Amino acid sequence: MEIQTPEPHSALKDIIKEYYYIQMDWNGEAKHLPIVDDCCNDFVVFKEADALFTYGEEQTTVPISSKVFTVLNATLPYQLSFKESLTFFTIKCHPWMNRYFFSEVNGSVVLNLETYHPELLSIHSKMLHNGAVEDMAKMADDFVRDKNVELTNAMVFVKSVCEYITEKKGRVKVSEISEHFGKSRQYINKVFTAEVMYSLKVFIVSVRIINLIKHKAKHKSAALTSLCYEYGYFDQAHFINDFKRVAGVTPTQYFNSLPEFILRHN
Repeated sequence: MEIQTPEPHSALKDIIKEYYYIQMDWNGEAKHLPIVDDCCNDFVVFKEADALFTYGEEQTTVPISSKVFTVLNATLPYQLSFKESLTFFTIKCHPWMNRYFFSEVNGSVVLNLETYHPELLSIHSKMLHNGAVEDMAKMADDFVRDKNVELTNAMVFVKSVCEYITEKKGRVKVSEISEHFGKSRQYINKVFTAEVMYSLKVFIVSVRIINLIKHKAKHKSAALTSLCYEYGYFDQAHFINDFKRVAGVTPTQYFNSLPEFILRHN
């Protein structure tokens, strides 16, 4: 398995959260990987054309046949399945950029972006010819620069809210956010949902669970029960439900069987 996370250009720090490249080989039965939902929408450049995307409690499955795609409006949890290999390069937006990049994309679940952003096919070509990941990152930089993004007042405000929640590692209540910013809960949630395309509460839970995952990855001996209480859960069922919504599997399944995704979120 190969994971690389080249840094976006510094001028794009308020627009792009990260780039990452993943290449995995797998021989044998189908490999099923849960996808952690961090509320940050992605441009995914996909080398394979035979993987499957599964979503929702009923485990609805659709094929991934696009070279460039994103996932929108799918019911959690998510899962990716493949048989032999998996290779992709992802441009992950900051949450306050979701509406800007994806509000005009029509449809739901796995959405083909080749006609919306054909310039990203250059990254796919580079991937097919085993090009350097650094070159893919430069192409991604050029793609974002060409959008000439300027943050609106709403984006700047939501950025501040997201950064506050992230600083608190998701261990914060909506009432505290309202008090901190001097705005009503209704106003904050309305503006936040419009820009992020996720509710404020869903984002808080995602930040909390991902920080718990990072903590557990660095402190392998930490008991899940203790972490549950440390991150504000006093009900095991509530904790497990939130974890499954974000990570796709139970905490025990995640930490026992998925070292590659622990590495990804370390």
